[in-house]
Amino acid sequence: MRNLSHIIRLALVTATAMMPLLVQAQSDDLGMWLGVSAEKQLGNGWSAEVEGEWRMKDNISATDRLSIGMTANYKFNKWLKASAGYELMDCRNEGGLTESGNYYNSTCWYLRHRLSAALTGTWKAGRWKFSLRERWVYTYTPSYERHRMSMNETSANYGTISDKVKNGKAKNVLRSRLSAEYNIPNCHFTPYGSAEIYNAWDIQKIRYTLGTEYKFNKQHSIKLYYLFQDRKSEDEDESVQDQHVIGASYNFKF
Repeated sequence: MRNLSHIIRLALVTATAMMPLLVQAQSDDLGMWLGVSAEKQLGNGWSAEVEGEWRMKDNISATDRLSIGMTANYKFNKWLKASAGYELMDCRNEGGLTESGNYYNSTCWYLRHRLSAALTGTWKAGRWKFSLRERWVYTYTPSYERHRMSMNETSANYGTISDKVKNGKAKNVLRSRLSAEYNIPNCHFTPYGSAEIYNAWDIQKIRYTLGTEYKFNKQHSIKLYYLFQDRKSEDEDESVQDQHVIGASYNFKF
């Protein structure tokens, strides 16, 4: 119960601190990300992790995507780690009028397959711990059909429902993340912050994160965080709005 009261107190303090940001950003979207993961140490520097996540958008009123992924990690030494993984995502594409106003697209779901490989360097300075991760991400979206209705009243096809096929496409992104955390003496909380740049021949977006990890014991921990997503370029499969995200993730190690 004592641990629970600490978590509730931290959540209230974090929410209070974020209120001015959320009030100033009424034109931006508010999302929520909830995750759960399990990690297994395999010995000789190897470990494996399985993770699931649920993301919400539109001021926490609609599901954005559901995902599940697996990652293998290898630790060369205390300061260098390599990882590779696969993630399957079920994403939601919002309905609405096209830019020309000739068609109304229905809401639909589509799959994405994601492969990634990363190198993470870590170094310590007193109670501070810094890390730099360079992560290559390859995402493939298979072709899918989307229902649409003609909205041009002057056309003979007005009101006609048809299917539009979205062609499959692939995308490569380099994600560079710099993070820092602080080890508070005799405390279960570990505050951290990070900035991550998405680069695909130009800067696509930047994510800024501020949060804390709470360790119940060596096996169970939870992260609570606030994330701001600053979009720099448009992506037809994602919202063009900047986004404020409140997130929580639970991790189990065995």
